[in-house]
Amino acid sequence: NLPNFISTINRHSKNEAISSREKYADERTRNHDYIGSIPAESNFSIQLEKEITLPKGAFRSGLISGNSLFYGLDDGRIYEFNKNDLSIKRSFFIGTQVTTRPIIYKNRLYSGEGNHYTHHARIYSFDLQTGKFIGAFTTKGHTEGQPLLGSFNGIDYLFITAGVDGLYALDPLTMKEIWHQNDGHLDATVSIEDG
Repeated sequence: NLPNFISTINRHSKNEAISSREKYADERTRNHDYIGSIPAESNFSIQLEKEITLPKGAFRSGLISGNSLFYGLDDGRIYEFNKNDLSIKRSFFIGTQVTTRPIIYKNRLYSGEGNHYTHHARIYSFDLQTGKFIGAFTTKGHTEGQPLLGSFNGIDYLFITAGVDGLYALDPLTMKEIWHQNDGHLDATVSIEDG
């Protein structure tokens, strides 16, 4: 019910990191709104183009950035797939169930871990250029709620929900706490509107 030791994550990162020269666009959150019209059923068809079997199941949806598709899986890794042929490019080791959809900010990959049985779960940061683990922030709960990057007064914040430990606002580059609020058990994605 606890995360892996940081020394284990560092060891995997040191031995398994694969660098990349790709440029990754910031993907700060998942857009929850659908804007547009839904065409009549007779105007379109859907066909399966490609399919692969994942090493384990996925708790949340994936993230597309550039030529890559990122998925966090139940085997404790975030996988980067080639968007065109679905081959695995590389993976990032966390070691416990990856329960959030990854997000990208300034060439860093962020994701969280754990379900309701996990405590002291973390949000993790990886360098997308080197493939190496940068750091983590530890909560007292689990981080299955979707992380979100937002700005207020020119300052960027990484918001994470932590189950029984409430809501955190972090500096996304240092992974240090800016503020913490606990109004009860939070698993959902937060939203930001008008500051």
